[in-house]
Amino acid sequence: MAPTADSAYKDPGPAVTGVSSLAGKTVWYIPLSSQITTTQLVQTSLAEALGTAHIDVHACSGDANPSTIAGCITSAINGKAAGVVFDSIVAGFVAEGIRQLKAAHIPVVIANEPNPDGDSPGDASLAYVPGNPMQALQVLAQWIAEDSHGKAAVLINEVTDAPPPIAYVQNGFIPALKSACSSCTVTVNKIQSANYSLIPSSTSAALISNPTTDYVVSEFDAFAAPTQQGVQQTGKLNAVKGASAGGLLAQLQTLKSGTFLRADVGTNFAYQGWAMADQLLRLLTGAAPITYQVPLRLFTAANIGSLDLTNQAQISGDWYGSTAYKQMFTRLWGLGN
Repeated sequence: MAPTADSAYKDPGPAVTGVSSLAGKTVWYIPLSSQITTTQLVQTSLAEALGTAHIDVHACSGDANPSTIAGCITSAINGKAAGVVFDSIVAGFVAEGIRQLKAAHIPVVIANEPNPDGDSPGDASLAYVPGNPMQALQVLAQWIAEDSHGKAAVLINEVTDAPPPIAYVQNGFIPALKSACSSCTVTVNKIQSANYSLIPSSTSAALISNPTTDYVVSEFDAFAAPTQQGVQQTGKLNAVKGASAGGLLAQLQTLKSGTFLRADVGTNFAYQGWAMADQLLRLLTGAAPITYQVPLRLFTAANIGSLDLTNQAQISGDWYGSTAYKQMFTRLWGLGN
């Protein structure tokens, strides 16, 4: 399981040599969409991390459009990118683009998507920093088991846009809940990004069909608001406890208000940006890719009151405690003590 905010930072792998020789190069960051809050947070920390090595980051939003993503890849190749980082884009979705990048000897890092070949961090030309969405949902399941004293009836909105989010629920959340709470029950309500406007009615219908539900889970913070709307439509806003994963500002503000959300498991996206930079630097210097454990933090009423719930704090990663990982990475890169 990923470390919590209070864990000491340990070197994720061996030191990387030759980083200083990369100064002046440009890396292309291609997220699924620059409108996604998490990609905005990651881009900021990625640019900060690579900036310590005097490497520029050029962002090219995929706009959730295959043609646009393909155009970004072509531009990266024509612009002689040193490396490319894809964020929230499945490898199979850009298979031809990856082939072209490999042919141009441009290494690739894919973030926030699992390696389809298993737990391997990748190889010399294509590596992964998958994040920790499954672990976040497992932590959420454990919280529900404890908070309900082993008697929860859970409704979870499972995102069916692609195989990974389905697996996060089916292979992560549900087994974790059953392991911690054999008497708990789970109902899965399937939702899609393409039908975002239908999520409130879908959630309310699922609640009506399962009247004993006392916990409602949104798989990701991006779907927490319409999930809450669906609960509100049934008049059960004060009768059920909401939970989500992501740890984004809007949801933590809702949690602090005491309305619907009672728990949210956040990912330290600032750390993740530095981990993505580290993985790419390893490929660029001929080192083997490694596996990272991005820190998580469970936010509840017990700790939300101490947080500075501002966008600045969200960007900095202050909610997760020490930022000593920055010094850790720069030391590994031979750029600091």
